[in-house]
Amino acid sequence: MLEIYTEFFGYLDKHNGSIRERLGADVKQFAVLLRRQPKSFGPDLGREFETYLTRLIRYGLKTATIEPYFLNFFKRKGVALKSPRGAKIVLDPRTSGKRLSAKDIAEIRKALASAVAVASKLQSPPEDELPGSDDLMDDRYIAGGGEGGAPSGGGGGVGHRGGVRKRPRILVEVAPPLRVPTRSLPTRFSPTEVPLAPSGPATATPSEKPSREINVTGHKLDGAQVSRFIAGQEYRLRFSVGTPVAQNLAEGNTAVQDIPQGGLPTHWVVTSTDVEFVNAPSAAKVQKTGNCWVAEFDLLIPEEGESDTQTLAIKAGAGAAKLLVTIYAVAGKTREVYREVSVRLDGAPWLSRDETVKAPMHVHLKTTHEWTTPAEQIQVSIVSGLAIVSTQKFFLEKHDLIEPFSATDNLISTPIGNVRDSLEQLREAHSDYLDDLDAADLARRLATGNWRPDSGYQGGSWAPLPDEADPPHKAAFQQVQASDEWRALASDGYELYNSCFPKGSKLRALLEQLVPGSRVDFHWTGQSGPGFVSHVPWALMYMEEVGVSGPVPDPEKFLGLRFRIGTRSWDVNNGSVAVGGLDSTYSMDLLYWGNQAGDDVAIESQWQADEYKLWKWSKLLPDLALPDPKQQLIRALDQPAPAPVGVLYFYCHCSVGNGAQPVLRFGNTAKAPDTLSRTDISQRNLPDGPLVFANACTTSQADPHMTSELEQRFFGRGVRAFIGTETKVPTRLASKFAWLYFQFLYRRADPESKPMAAGEALTQARIFLWTQYKNVGGLFYSLTNQYDLYLASNEEVLALAQTKG
Repeated sequence: MLEIYTEFFGYLDKHNGSIRERLGADVKQFAVLLRRQPKSFGPDLGREFETYLTRLIRYGLKTATIEPYFLNFFKRKGVALKSPRGAKIVLDPRTSGKRLSAKDIAEIRKALASAVAVASKLQSPPEDELPGSDDLMDDRYIAGGGEGGAPSGGGGGVGHRGGVRKRPRILVEVAPPLRVPTRSLPTRFSPTEVPLAPSGPATATPSEKPSREINVTGHKLDGAQVSRFIAGQEYRLRFSVGTPVAQNLAEGNTAVQDIPQGGLPTHWVVTSTDVEFVNAPSAAKVQKTGNCWVAEFDLLIPEEGESDTQTLAIKAGAGAAKLLVTIYAVAGKTREVYREVSVRLDGAPWLSRDETVKAPMHVHLKTTHEWTTPAEQIQVSIVSGLAIVSTQKFFLEKHDLIEPFSATDNLISTPIGNVRDSLEQLREAHSDYLDDLDAADLARRLATGNWRPDSGYQGGSWAPLPDEADPPHKAAFQQVQASDEWRALASDGYELYNSCFPKGSKLRALLEQLVPGSRVDFHWTGQSGPGFVSHVPWALMYMEEVGVSGPVPDPEKFLGLRFRIGTRSWDVNNGSVAVGGLDSTYSMDLLYWGNQAGDDVAIESQWQADEYKLWKWSKLLPDLALPDPKQQLIRALDQPAPAPVGVLYFYCHCSVGNGAQPVLRFGNTAKAPDTLSRTDISQRNLPDGPLVFANACTTSQADPHMTSELEQRFFGRGVRAFIGTETKVPTRLASKFAWLYFQFLYRRADPESKPMAAGEALTQARIFLWTQYKNVGGLFYSLTNQYDLYLASNEEVLALAQTKG
């Protein structure tokens, strides 16, 4: 028991810089005192810990930072804090001879929470009143008797001669629940965590540093802190990163961890449509665009300790006022979204959303090859009716702008429906052209390496793209290009493009300026406000006006064949971009089991099974030698195994209705034994945070006024990216496109076997079909959420920061 406490104090001493600086000697002395006591020491040992906390309070240290380390220490000793079963070790002498139960842990935590609550209410004494290092050894502050003194503690415990002066009563206080950073399975990091030490998914452990948070506090003009705001009154909001503070308006898991060496430079953009921002005396740059207020400022998040504080003057609005804070990681002149926080100021402040888009160690990664590097890269964040554009990779020109974005679900609902209808009509009329893909020829062409687009490194365009298609495929596309269906697809694609980026807008001019091969990331999430569309078919947008006659539309004017397209519509459940290495991560492949003669889907499913079973990381389901294939899939989707599963792939039939009634058909019939409905798909969390590839018809399709239930179900379970289809897909195209995609994702197409991002693998598969076969079938597919998601270990991902690209 005594050794446990002693080790904890040493553990705490190593991880809390403030304790090292102010109380290092005291910690060591306190540990010595404990170590000298017999193991039969009684209940007063708990009081020693109380005394220790009291001393920290006395010296002005904010003890709220202690609890996470106390709990981490329990975890390292094998105590399962949430387990109903007892632990193997005993932490309290009163439970000697018993197993520590969840109730015991709760009591210990409650006592600690009470101490922290008291600490938060006490003011730090002036620096000149703090005892010096010599005073820490004075018998007025430490337990034990001095010369001629005798211990006075009960139960044979350590006595206090004088004890701690004015020691407050701690354990009788009632404290609100503490915000404790959670830990999940080793292969899944919480949104604010990524291991500092490179490791594979099976061994990754979050780093352990003093607790720091994003702090947003409200103040009156005289500096007094407030948590309630009166409409029309002026206040100051203070933004910082550091030790948790009382009355933080961001009352959620706002922990900031694993900041790289030297700190993380960040740029904060605060927006609101119902809170007025005031210029003076704010240090932030403030402007109003449309009906939205925008404030911007820079802030360095230091590797350890407290950041500076930035102040924003506001005038409170009426009702449930809300601010959205987007935090960008900065490298030179480029910015990448790192974090998003939203705060409501409606009299009862609470954090409505806190999301780490990317872990701080995984921002500004470089590509593995020049031919996978975009010429330019911008990100477009659609927030509160604004398009906020920032440069993520800077080769040619720096792009930063803010302008109104008028597109809403009502405005673009019809264009989205029309472009999908036109794509479906193209499929119906030209499925033979789209399906004209031979497996042996695909493998042969992939092995030549001639398909690689020219480098976009240092600003070069990938145009002209390679033109390696044979005459029959070229002739087939010429017929498609001359068809009414092709012209209709381009026309409807332009209508959608023009609805989102009207003539005269700065963003449209920028898109038309970017060189081919550039990357454009669209971030449009539910936090944007009214009018949000969960899935926009960005790749099907066409960039030029289309006449009913005249030149045939150029396929490379579709955004999906001109740019690398990244999208984010859903909350990011895991900021890590490392799914796990090829040697330690599995793919679970759920394939159609229908077996009727002449069933093209069954033929392609069997071909895929024959291919994938040769890959050591692939597990095929169902096993038709076992009973009840449907139940096999239900169980597999509930808890994929063997873990960790990095890719969850299924190939089958699908119908979604308006997006809310997904039905996956794996067998010969549409009856229940052959289908999986919405309720058959588990809602259980997927701790590995895999990539889901739903290779079936219309898996990404939804009415713009609604969300895709299939996407929503999987993102709600914690997946990191979702590949789906915009409409029905020809059978052979679907089968061969998936195989081709996996050649890139699993590094089989790369002689150097370097990792490729999930979104880049989709881009390369699209371009391969186009350059080798004049096949535009890649436009049927889209990837949502994490373009930069690697089937790689954390070590391999961190190495990308040093890789040329």
